[in-house]
Formats: sequence, structure tokens, C-alpha cells
Amino acid sequence: MWVRFLIGLFVAGIAVASQSENVRVLVADSSSGLPIPGTVVAIVRDGERPASLETDSEGGIAFSGLRHGDYSLRAEKAGYVDLLDLDGQGRRLTVAASGLRVEIRLCRAASISGVVRDWDGHPVQGAMVFAMVRRDAGDASRLARYGEARRTDELGRYRLFGLPPGHYSVGVLPRRRNTMEETLAPGFYYGSADPSAAVFFKLSAGDIRTSVDLTAPLATNASITGTVSGISNDPGPTRAAIALVARGGLQPLIAAVLTEEDGTFAISDVASGEYDLLAWAPFAGWASPWRSSKSEVKAAATRVSLSGGAVQVGLTLRPIVGVSGRVVREGCILGDQANIGEEEIAFRSEDGWPDEWMPGVFPEGDRFHVNGLPAGNYRIEMLNRRNRCVLAKVVVGDQPTSPGAAQRIDGLAPLTLVLTAGTGSISGVVTTADGQPLTGIALLTPIDWDGVLATAKIDERGQYQFRDVPVGRYRVIGLKKLDTMDFLDPDAARNLGARLVAVDDGAELIVDMKAVED
Repeated sequence: MWVRFLIGLFVAGIAVASQSENVRVLVADSSSGLPIPGTVVAIVRDGERPASLETDSEGGIAFSGLRHGDYSLRAEKAGYVDLLDLDGQGRRLTVAASGLRVEIRLCRAASISGVVRDWDGHPVQGAMVFAMVRRDAGDASRLARYGEARRTDELGRYRLFGLPPGHYSVGVLPRRRNTMEETLAPGFYYGSADPSAAVFFKLSAGDIRTSVDLTAPLATNASITGTVSGISNDPGPTRAAIALVARGGLQPLIAAVLTEEDGTFAISDVASGEYDLLAWAPFAGWASPWRSSKSEVKAAATRVSLSGGAVQVGLTLRPIVGVSGRVVREGCILGDQANIGEEEIAFRSEDGWPDEWMPGVFPEGDRFHVNGLPAGNYRIEMLNRRNRCVLAKVVVGDQPTSPGAAQRIDGLAPLTLVLTAGTGSISGVVTTADGQPLTGIALLTPIDWDGVLATAKIDERGQYQFRDVPVGRYRVIGLKKLDTMDFLDPDAARNLGARLVAVDDGAELIVDMKAVED
């Protein structure tokens, strides 16, 4: 989601008298360097109709009559992906000079296919199969779904395609019917019934990985039973919803059921592992559960550890809370360039609540208020960096804490979010394993975002530089060519020679790197 705002923030241009410019775009294969004809390139400016053309036999295309300003540039070709525009929202391009030339390197997409079977060897039809990737979560690593989930056919077959090269595993959520509705059954993963122990494998550009088969583990007697108290006696639904989420960081629900009228519930056939058990009432749907409810919503969460057998738990529902606070901007420039009010505040639950259920909020001036947070532990993030301000400190009541640390949110203490416009710089030399200068591309990826902040050219002397880097923590990687998404994978990035750095206001960091070449 960050790519649309972050790519190209460091593009510089020289203003000239003319206000109508031509832009030449060249599209080539990231591995071979050969041109890619027939690529549809679209360019759009806010509030205007997009213009799109198709590249010629040399992979080139020219847009003329462009006014000075910021544009979004997107390139699409079947079987290819743009690793610097993974969400398809376009690269950010500033037109401020004549004769601008832009080169886009596309990477051949990969695919994964296989068969899903149950523990008796029978194909599982209608199971939801998805690719999994590893991403940063503060100082830890989390699992996340990538791309669209696909249903298995009558023979249990699936195919995941259009994947950027990188490291992947595969998960599956079967479906089962009960008396309420079609619900999710416990999932299983490539190489393990536990998502945190799933086996990851490498996909290179254009790889077609077959026979990634998944077999459901043997049925176990492990189950979770319990009672939910605190359900409202008001007229209407008297059942609470129960969701089971793996502690491995995977967001899809592992199982979802409703309680009986007396608040009791049971979830069977659960694999051993660590889970978060979530409950809320009244039930208004599995997606955005409390946003569509007009009644007072209550919620509860607890952690459950299973190693076989039955576990009994009790949950007491408590009202979800409202949180108020203010934003303090230290050194942030006011005016059009500041984009005040465009910074979305996100609350990332440490108690298992899926991110898509957590409401975000945009400050109004220097104040904000958010409704619909189950009391618990959260990491707080600011999702918009257009004004180059970053979250430097979170104050809960009168207690300052680090923005990367979990905060206890219960609605009782106000929040103060301190933003700073401080910047620093990063430069250095990238060499090969034998000590020779590397020519290629350097990437700057924030630890707490899912995207690239900036790219820089590594010259013939192996030197690179990033200027005006907002205060924060980053991963710096030097590559000969950009043909993998592994720069976003905290585990695989280490094998690319990535360096972790912390940028303070005014810092001038020297970060030399050894590039890893395949």
C-alpha cells in the first residue's frame, strides 16, 4: 500500500521555462535487459484522464504535451510484474524538465501449482489456497498472504500465478458446513500444520513451480471449548462470534464459529500450536464485524496454547473503546507541501485482531478520535509520509514510549503522537565478493512499511547516496539487478547482504555493503 506514495520521492528535476514537456519511457526485462514490446504504459495526473500507449519494438514510448507536476506512471504486460509498483498504483514521477527519460525494468512473473488432499488421500474441492510471504513487524517477522487466493477444482488442483520472484510458502483454508453457514475449517501449510513452521522456497524470475502439494494433517482430538460471558440481553441476536487466529502472524482466520444461546462454543480438529482466540457480540458479519452493528459492541481476546487434547477457556466481553488524542508536529512544514490531515493513524493489534478489522483515523488539524478498538495492546503507525514527517514518539497519558513498541490502549489515557521532520543521509560503497566495485541499484526499504522508500544508482565506482532520508529504521541493499522481491523479506534480505540502519536527525551515515550475486 505504501508504494504509491513512496516510489520516486527522491526524483529531482531542473525547472525550465516551457510548461509542456515530452517524456520518453523505455521498458526492458530486468534479467536480460532486452526491450519488452507491447507493454501498456499509462500516465495520469490527479484529476485528469489517464493517457496510455503501447511500447514499440524497441520497448519505447513517448508522451508529449505534459505539464509540469507530479504524475503516476504504470506499466503492464501479461506475464510480467513491476517490483517497484507491486500494488499496481503506479510509480510517482515528477515532470519538471525537458527531455525526461524514464527506464522501467519489468520482471517475469512466477507461478505455483499443486494438489490439496485430505488425510485419506482424497482431493479437497473448494479449498482456498494462497501464497504466503514474510514481512517485518517491528523487530519481529510476520507471515502475510500475497496475491489472490484460488479455489481448488474437483481434483483438488490449484494454481497461483502472477507472483513476483521471491521466497514463498503456501497455505490452505478448507471449508466445512455446519448448521449456521459455510465456515472455515482449521488450515494447513506447506510442510507443517503450523503456519509459523511452514516451509519456504525460492522462486526465480519466470519459474513455474509444480507439485507443491498440501496434505491435511491427520485428524486430532485437540479442541477448544469454553463459554463467553457478558453477551447483551437486549432484543436481537444473543450469540457471540468466535474467531481463531494463528500466532504465527498469519491474518486469515483458522476457524470461525458462533456460540450457542447460553454462550458456550466448541472448535474441533485444531492442530497443535499457539493461537489467539477472539470473541465479540453482537454478531454482524465476519468482515469488519462491529462497523455494521448499531448496538453496543463488546469484545474479548485471549491466547491459547494447544499440544493435543482439549483446552477450556472463558472469555468475558467488555465494551470496545474510543481513543482520543492529538498530533504534535515538530518542524513539519505547514502549507500545501505538508499535506496536513492526510496522515492516517493505524492501530496494529498485538492480540490477534486482523488489521482489516481495526479502524484507521485521519487527524482533523492536531486532534483525532477513533471508535471501535477492543481494549488491548497495539503498535501505532502513521501511514502517510508525503509531508516527510515521521512518528518519533508515542505518549500514553504522560508516559512516553517508542513508536515501535506495543502500547496498552484502553480508552482511559489520551494519546499524543509526536511527529518530526528530521532527516539524514546514507551513502557508501558496494563491492562484490572479490572486492570489486559493483554497478547496479541500491534500495532503501523502511523496516515498518511494506514497500520501497527510494532507489539510487550505484555508479561505476560502486558508490551510492540517499539524501533527505526521514528519521527512522531502514534496510539498505545493493543489487546488480532488481529481479526479486526478497528485499521485503526480513529473512531472505539478510542473504542479499542487506544492512540495517537507524537514521537520526542530521545523521550522515556511511554504510558500505558486500553485494551477494547469484
